[in-house]
Amino acid sequence: MVRCSTLTSMQTLDALVAEIATVEPELAATTVRGILEVLVPRPEKRTILLQHFDRFPNLLTSGDPLMPPIVQRLLERLAAAGAVRVVRPHCAVCGGEKILCRRLPDGRKACAHCGRVADLKPCSRCGNMRVITRRTNTEQLCLRCYRHDPISHKTCSRCGRDTYAVVRLESGWLCTTCAPRKLERCGQCGHDRNPRTVLLGAPICRLCYQQLRRNPGTCPACVQIKVLAYLSDDGRRICATCAGEPSPFACADCGREDHQYGRRCAVCVLTERATALLTTADGTVNCGLEPVLSALLAVDRPKSTLFWLQQSQGADLLRRMAVGDIAISHNALDAVPRTRALDYLRDFLAALGVLPPQHVELERLTPWLRTILADLPVADARVVHAYAVWHVLRRTRAKADRGQLTAAGARNDRALIRGATHFLGWLTEHGTTLTTARQSDLDKYLVEHPGRVRFLVGFLTWTHDRRLIADLRAPRQQRAEPDVTLADDHRWSIVEELLHNETLPLDTRVAGLFVLLFGQPVTRICRMTPDQIATTGPGVTVRFGDDPILLPAPLDELTRALLHRRGRSSYASKPNRWLFPGGHPGRHRSADVLRNQLAQTGVTVRSARNAALLQLAAEVPAPILADLLGISPNTAVNWAALASQDWGRYTALRAENRTECSGNIAHNE
Repeated sequence: MVRCSTLTSMQTLDALVAEIATVEPELAATTVRGILEVLVPRPEKRTILLQHFDRFPNLLTSGDPLMPPIVQRLLERLAAAGAVRVVRPHCAVCGGEKILCRRLPDGRKACAHCGRVADLKPCSRCGNMRVITRRTNTEQLCLRCYRHDPISHKTCSRCGRDTYAVVRLESGWLCTTCAPRKLERCGQCGHDRNPRTVLLGAPICRLCYQQLRRNPGTCPACVQIKVLAYLSDDGRRICATCAGEPSPFACADCGREDHQYGRRCAVCVLTERATALLTTADGTVNCGLEPVLSALLAVDRPKSTLFWLQQSQGADLLRRMAVGDIAISHNALDAVPRTRALDYLRDFLAALGVLPPQHVELERLTPWLRTILADLPVADARVVHAYAVWHVLRRTRAKADRGQLTAAGARNDRALIRGATHFLGWLTEHGTTLTTARQSDLDKYLVEHPGRVRFLVGFLTWTHDRRLIADLRAPRQQRAEPDVTLADDHRWSIVEELLHNETLPLDTRVAGLFVLLFGQPVTRICRMTPDQIATTGPGVTVRFGDDPILLPAPLDELTRALLHRRGRSSYASKPNRWLFPGGHPGRHRSADVLRNQLAQTGVTVRSARNAALLQLAAEVPAPILADLLGISPNTAVNWAALASQDWGRYTALRAENRTECSGNIAHNE
């Protein structure tokens, strides 16, 4: 029987060599015979292999995933020897051309890795559902726990470390760092690296696999956002569904592929965690925090929100609010130590309507004032408190009601109060008081502290009006004429850079052009709203003052694009009432932040604004300039005088236009 079986095997082997020579004419028969002898040196195994070809003559080109592993290894060797027409079976999970040795619960065949991944079991130590690597009589361990177990540690024969060993050679054990790796040329980056899988018709390394996974696109076949990791018949990149393959990138819950987050998508994970965060003890979402849940689930970047939930103190405060440990109010948040995370959470809740709106800069002045007054004598504290409340803070509240209070204005208010406290402290040190101070004392103070005069004038005026001091007068600083240090050629070169350099942020480009072309201050630009931009007419107009200004090309297209690409904060930014939203929900961009961003693009705000106003004042009459730019008439007159223009030019133009109109009317009659 053995002799007959061997004879049959040799006859079948010759037939197989002839068949391969027909399919692959360029593959020599001796090479095929050598492959078979190396692959299956034992005659009985070779007989089993050849019997499969007797039963299924088309195994070389069928790609049947149910073929035995011994046949798959033959096809692998043939493909490595240069055969291009043989068809290897594909893994039902990853789609790679690998040895399919695992059967999934649904009957499909998968490679060893995907088969282990599909058979997840709880680890005895960490408790997570993972691939089991090591089993003992009492426990089953995942790879991570097994690698940390001393039983798996060996002394590496190359580096000498006592660590997890992965391979054993004649020289001894080797660790993961020293072990040789199978290198293949990546079809994406072209480097020889350890392949992660086979996609787009070629091996792909781990780095390129992650980049492909994290950058989905629109599939040209189904027009959905998917990971384009397969090739169609015409060579286009398509998704796994359109290629007829099971997708290894699909979320296990919803099937979407645009927000990869482990084996699930970030949207499903965020929905689960955000709901659990805001759920009360009875299992329902806190009714007062329902807008928060809706805002968290409506974000464009769910991964950023998940990171915020994991790392920020604000998530802990939201959890305490949901279960009732903290009341949902400003007073409850005031009792918590102030941090940047707390300020962000307060703005977030106020923008959603969970908390009433609050002037942040104004509210922060009150506790700061209490701290300052606590260190002063009683008499001085009484004067400073009255000055701060009835003079400084009263003006600050008026600015806040008009929406004009900025961080710089709040810093100036603090400087005014510090100036008053410093002057009172100096008087105490020199043995005098506010009521007994004379002009000589004030002059001596200003000689010692010349830089504080600008913060003391308002305090002296206020105390004199209330007859708290004698007639003390501080020298008023003369306002110097603005310096125009930016050359006109340099200014226009910066304008060209902002107009055509698409690598710069769009909002920074538009803000810089508003400064360079229309002389707008940064404090006004950051408070602009979309209502100031009109796109209904033939062009795009912007309104800085009373009259709209028609924007030239291509600034009109940049401004139009800015209306649809606003938003820096992840939450409560859509719809947004600011043209330049800030990083905090519901708040506009800080003037200091915008000024720094413009400086990084080469725009020095003060010199750029002065140069623009000088040119505009030389070309546009002062009354029209005041209406167009939203500046005061006195400011427009001063710039017109600096540019050698005056109101008379405007009057002459009006008279000339009136004469021309009268002449045209008489001519028509």
